[in-house]
Amino acid sequence: MERNRKRVFVSHGEAQTQPNAPTDLFHVVVEQAPDAVLMVDGAGKIVFANEQAERLFGYPRAQLIGSAVEMLVPDSVRPRHRGIREAYQAAPVRRPMAAGKPLSARRHDGVEVPIELGLSPCNYDGRPHVLAFVRDVTAQRSSQDALRQSEERLREANERLVEREEHLSNLVKTIPDAVLTVDEDGLICEVNPAAVHMLGRSAQELAGSNIESLFAPEVASAIRVDRRRTEGLDFLKGAALSADVLRANGEDFRAAITVNGFKAAGARRYLWVIRDISHELRYEKERQSLVRALEEKNRELESIIYAASHDLRSPLVNLQGFGEELEKSCARLAVLVREDLSAAAREELTRIVAEEVPESLGFIRSSARRMDQLISGLLRLSRLGTVDLQLRRLDMNELLSEVARSMRYTIDQLGVKLEVQDLPPCHGDSAQLSQVFANLLDNAIKYRRPDVQCSISVRGSAKSRESLYFVEDNGPGIEPAHRARVFDMFHRLNPSGAVAGEGLGLAIVRRIVDRHNGSVRVESGEAGGCRFVVTRPAPRLESVRNGTQRVPHAGVQLPGAGRP
Repeated sequence: MERNRKRVFVSHGEAQTQPNAPTDLFHVVVEQAPDAVLMVDGAGKIVFANEQAERLFGYPRAQLIGSAVEMLVPDSVRPRHRGIREAYQAAPVRRPMAAGKPLSARRHDGVEVPIELGLSPCNYDGRPHVLAFVRDVTAQRSSQDALRQSEERLREANERLVEREEHLSNLVKTIPDAVLTVDEDGLICEVNPAAVHMLGRSAQELAGSNIESLFAPEVASAIRVDRRRTEGLDFLKGAALSADVLRANGEDFRAAITVNGFKAAGARRYLWVIRDISHELRYEKERQSLVRALEEKNRELESIIYAASHDLRSPLVNLQGFGEELEKSCARLAVLVREDLSAAAREELTRIVAEEVPESLGFIRSSARRMDQLISGLLRLSRLGTVDLQLRRLDMNELLSEVARSMRYTIDQLGVKLEVQDLPPCHGDSAQLSQVFANLLDNAIKYRRPDVQCSISVRGSAKSRESLYFVEDNGPGIEPAHRARVFDMFHRLNPSGAVAGEGLGLAIVRRIVDRHNGSVRVESGEAGGCRFVVTRPAPRLESVRNGTQRVPHAGVQLPGAGRP
């Protein structure tokens, strides 16, 4: 039976007896195997090679059989391969493919190809042999190399991303602006150290609180309404806002706010950047105040020059003219004294002494008084710019009550009807603002209409960061053409009229209001008289409890909107 079985392998030195019967199952399996199959004897000679080995190594089968297996080993490994082979043959074990380090084989054309090698010891013809299963893994190795390169690029990209995140994190931590991330429900997620310092709240207090809690009720309500209408904060994306932001101690400050949206872990987030611009606004306000002060000084200088050239010169002309008249009268008296006095001379002398001389002296005294009034007015006006302001929070209802009490005699004597409504507080110097409203009330009383009862009303309102006060009368009013000059020094609507005064009352009003960084203007009243409008800074809010106390001057502005 053994003699009838066909030889499957060819040994070195024997004739080729490779099977050619299709019924030989072993032969079919080996020949159709996808991997190269070699059998190597103890001397390292190839005794069998299948068809796939021919394809892989590029040698014909006849050349492979009988050749040393080292011819298939790369040049770099060949010198030490015999030792490796003999060590394995001394203690052969089955080694599956892909075990151990990556290997290469040398083709007939000298090209080295990456392989996986499986070894299995076996006996043939009573002698030990080794079956080698060789698989070309060029495509696999290329894929692995590509995968490794992709993994390396991904690792490098991740490292760059981590570095960038660290850089951005450090940047956010060091910038002076408050940076907050907010979710689509308006809840604060993260804050930077500047936000903690600027808002006066710890990071733990801010985290989880609503962004609306940083604003006064009016602003928070507007944000809440718009968020409900748009189902989120998308209406603020890309917006640049100007709003009053609340600190933990209740103080508020003007801030420039930018909002931008982004996605994190599939959820919408909003980046709020808040910059405190109160210092910039204060510097700008101070600059404008200095500009206004310079403009006011220039107007005062112009008025003084005008007064020196006109108003002060007029009394001097009178003094000079009536002094000459008095000199002529005295000369005539001297002539009459030297002559014998006749009845006609005595009559002339009596007329000069009783009429002309007293009349001239009266005009001289009047001109001197007028000059004294003008000079005194200039001194009062100049002192206003040198007196230090004692600024504090003023109860304007109490201040107007004091002013009314100081004028009670005049008000009662002339039957003036004075109505003072509830007035908002303001920030200013009590003495100088009392002078402002005293002058406005005095001006309304002086220029009252003689045919009707003089009626004066004082009311006020709060608007943004300002308090407005209105002093309105039912007098004859001021024509629009004259309104621009009523605040000039020494300007009087009717210089020759019966109303006494030097024309400095309203000039003092404007000077004081300008020093308080406010404004004053005149317009037509509802009853046909005048309405003087005085604008003053509102006092700062002293405390805000739980972010719910009303802040009458808080506001929010979109791009392009100016401050009220």
